[in-house]
Amino acid sequence: MMKASKNGAAITYSEMEDFINEHFEDGNEMEIWIPPDFNDNPKFLGRISDPDYRVWAFELNQFWRTLARRVSSDVERNPDRYSLIHVPNGFILPGDDSKELHYRDSYWVVNGLLLSGMHDTARGVIENLLYLLKRYGFVPGANRRYYLNGRSEPPLLIRMVDDYYEKTRDEEFLRDVVTYFHLTYNIVSLVLFLINTISIGYFYSTYCFTCSTYYSQLFLEDYMNARIFSTEEEKMKFYSNIQSAAESGMYFTSRWYMRNKSNAGNISDIATTDIIPVDLNAVLHYNARKISEWYFKLGDDQKGSLYEVFAVVLLEGITEVLWDKDEGMWFDYDNANKKRRNYFYASNLTPLWTKSYPINWSREELTTNALFYLDRMNLHKFYGIPNSLTETGEKWDFPNAWAPLQAMIVEGLDAVGTYAAKLKAYQLAKIWIRTTYDGFKTSLVIHERYDATTLGATGNEDDYLPQKGFIWTNAVVLQFLDKYGDLMENTD
Repeated sequence: MMKASKNGAAITYSEMEDFINEHFEDGNEMEIWIPPDFNDNPKFLGRISDPDYRVWAFELNQFWRTLARRVSSDVERNPDRYSLIHVPNGFILPGDDSKELHYRDSYWVVNGLLLSGMHDTARGVIENLLYLLKRYGFVPGANRRYYLNGRSEPPLLIRMVDDYYEKTRDEEFLRDVVTYFHLTYNIVSLVLFLINTISIGYFYSTYCFTCSTYYSQLFLEDYMNARIFSTEEEKMKFYSNIQSAAESGMYFTSRWYMRNKSNAGNISDIATTDIIPVDLNAVLHYNARKISEWYFKLGDDQKGSLYEVFAVVLLEGITEVLWDKDEGMWFDYDNANKKRRNYFYASNLTPLWTKSYPINWSREELTTNALFYLDRMNLHKFYGIPNSLTETGEKWDFPNAWAPLQAMIVEGLDAVGTYAAKLKAYQLAKIWIRTTYDGFKTSLVIHERYDATTLGATGNEDDYLPQKGFIWTNAVVLQFLDKYGDLMENTD
């Protein structure tokens, strides 16, 4: 048992260090792992015409090896000694400061691995997530025990499987995955996080993490913030909204604040569970549509038709509730006050990425709406599209810009298919390449996020030290260089 220092004084740092060394040991949860399919010179490098960018892409490709890990065998033998959860395959860390496999980050990891020709490693990452799904009935935010309270992240597993299938045409893997999804998961809970019906009769989903007891990595901070609430019920509602925001992946941002029916306020005004998010509903529509397509492809028309109905119902809700025809844009919906939240967030454009719009919509009109909206928001003056235009000091607000959102917007515009939309997609990709390259040459680090107001500058990373190869930024850079590398030059 630990004792105080002599005369009852507080223990010193060295005494604490001695105690830890005597009674604890490094668990060695993870081991260095070299992916057997790592390719030092993937084909896409040859498509990059600028020599500076080609060398840079070569350096970024090395991080697949640098950040590769697997869970140690002792974690599997003695699970009660670790907070890390065993998964069967090696994986890629988000950055060199990370200590586990992360769900949402894995989407960008899988895309980057596929681009680099590392199909086996990409499949292994997907199989790790499927392993967690089979074992726990959901995919936790990371393979740590403290995520087993039910908190997941944006449901991108189905899109990972689809991207893998499109690259490999591995129909046997697709059949196994789809069959498992249908047999193991309740059909509705597979496609939807939480189904509700609003007063006008459309279906929607929200992030809604329900707390009966509370635990979080930031427990002390959350506990201190909750002190302003007088009742236990109010505190638990606050905790639920905090965890729901964490489940969205955007924690924290004014997007989830609600004061005086607006997005004003601070963390005490968080109301995530009352807000219907554009991106969540768009991704869920994509999931339902894609599962339907898979079943039709595999010859099961009955299940294909069932999921097709889900997709139609979800699209109807997105179009009628979240689409604002006057603004020409989708917006989150305030379900408490029954109105759209007409504020700029990069996630507003997610339906372009998921193709969550009626097939009879004019591509030219869709292009005009999207480009006019971006222009009205004056986004041309930034080095990357910021997640919001509201400056609160929160990591998912202005001026922070994030690689995954750049990719979703660029891919979404490109998928619209018109010349103007494709040109805008290229221009946005070029700006993002320029700012990340400038930042890398200055600091030799790829950042988790960037300051959209200053070329190459990182966002406020007080919660993370700058890391080598923040992997979703790496993956998006490689993706843009693969698609546009023959057009881009390293010029001012």
